[in-house]
Amino acid sequence: MPGHAVADEYPGAEVIGIDLSPIQPTWVPPNVRFYVDDAESEWDERPDSIDFIHARHICMAIKNWPRLLEQAYKYEASTPTTVFCYSVLLNSAIGR
Repeated sequence: MPGHAVADEYPGAEVIGIDLSPIQPTWVPPNVRFYVDDAESEWDERPDSIDFIHARHICMAIKNWPRLLEQAYKYEASTPTTVFCYSVLLNSAIGR
């Protein structure tokens, strides 16, 4: 589900989207922010501050899956939910 759809569904949530390219739509709901950033770089959010992480279409773009997963778990709140689409490719990428 794209960030703007999540924002529409949950108007009280703060939705942050990142991409390597500035390809975000010109209009988004007021609770959405997009950044041009690299998910493999150090994240700017506060540890334990993210309730839901969703990633899609990134299988071929990630060089260091263990590091990405470490960061995801570090920044997730106490009731985390992480969704990486194409989990079969993810599992083979990290050697499981």
